[in-house]
Amino acid sequence: MYKTDTIAACATAAGTAAIAVVRVSGALVPAIAAAVFRPSSDRPLEPWKLSHGTAVDPDSERPIDEVLCVVMPGPRSFTGEDCLEIQCHGSPVVVERIMGAVHAAGARPADRGEFTRRAVLNGRMDLSQAEALIDLINAPAGLAAEAAWEQLQGGLSARLASLREQLCGLLAAAEADVDFSEDEIGEPDPEASLRALAGLQSEVASLLDSFTLGRRLREGCRLVLYGLPNAGKSSLFNALLGHGRVLVSSEPGTTRDCVQETVELAGLALVMTDTAGLGEYLVGDTSMNMTDLDRAATERSRQAMQEADLRVLVVDGSRPELLEANIELAAGADLLLLNKLDLGCSLDSARLSQAADGAPVLGVSALSGEGCEQLAETVRDKLNSVLGEPGQPAFMGRERHRVSLEKAALALQQASGLLRDRAGSELLAFELRQGLEGLSALTEVLDNEEILDVIFSEFCVGK
Repeated sequence: MYKTDTIAACATAAGTAAIAVVRVSGALVPAIAAAVFRPSSDRPLEPWKLSHGTAVDPDSERPIDEVLCVVMPGPRSFTGEDCLEIQCHGSPVVVERIMGAVHAAGARPADRGEFTRRAVLNGRMDLSQAEALIDLINAPAGLAAEAAWEQLQGGLSARLASLREQLCGLLAAAEADVDFSEDEIGEPDPEASLRALAGLQSEVASLLDSFTLGRRLREGCRLVLYGLPNAGKSSLFNALLGHGRVLVSSEPGTTRDCVQETVELAGLALVMTDTAGLGEYLVGDTSMNMTDLDRAATERSRQAMQEADLRVLVVDGSRPELLEANIELAAGADLLLLNKLDLGCSLDSARLSQAADGAPVLGVSALSGEGCEQLAETVRDKLNSVLGEPGQPAFMGRERHRVSLEKAALALQQASGLLRDRAGSELLAFELRQGLEGLSALTEVLDNEEILDVIFSEFCVGK
């Protein structure tokens, strides 16, 4: 499961840039540094200090680039092994030549995420911290980056360690009851064990409840604009983005597919979706004027609405004759927008709000921008109510986390039932071990190569 050969990769993004960084990790680092780096002074390379010099081809001694070089001996390096970083000019040709020199000196190309994988296997970080690292790199907005940083610093790991320690105590007591007589260890206290289990169940349930928050921080909250054709959804979408992302026409049915863009709002990533207009066939004869394209567009709009965290019904406020049609669409809406204020608004907003179970109604004009600032504030408040309190110390954000925690939660529930029924300690110990395994899988490597492959497939080769 652990490869001991020396690996190398470019740690910076592909393409032309001011600088690039080539990383090397493994036992051959001292030899590779000696083969490819020529210092500009007589001073030898010192650990943890940048040295100026030239990268060369180890076979021909031909210079490649002026570089800075640093050696970081293990185990205090990122991977826990000896590491080398070469900072060169960010020319793809230069990077390729330096990589070729490093490979010629004995390193092989790294796999995706192999540097971080080695860090985990060498005990420099646990699995949850490795996942936090890729979340930090891919953070779509400020709060997501802050949450990933807290997890990378061990916030989640510490919380899980406390739960595992408590569970290990219960497991030790159960196993002692199996192995020794009551005369040797005393009679166990099932009520105290039940109280301890109840506390553990509450903590695990709290972590499970945080899964939705974690997912929304990682992936963004989904806001969907929907409504009748020609209500101005696309114009409003463009106005909120600040540029013309979607083609707009006075002819109904311009938008035939779902269009998505991500913006940052108060530190949160907001994934906005503009949908195809839901025509009159939704409120009358479902076959009226429907083509195959209409059906496909409607199905995609419905799917987007089902997956949304915030559903925003956009209504043409200047056309009161469409009130009943909009009322049919208002059920389930989180926010109602009376668009086209610049044309005057004569639509009964109270009936619309009633149909949407009291959802707030705002007047806006995509053309003039009137009401858009208030809309942004309302959406921000709505997002805060959906997310809850993002400032909690640890949260779950991945499907792997949820599955492992649900396994632990089920085992703890079974253990509580066994204790209440005064069942045998063997069965109790089995369930407690299952719970411990579920918690441990979140942070520890449990001899499952497939899980590691999935986790580190998200990384680039330089990380």
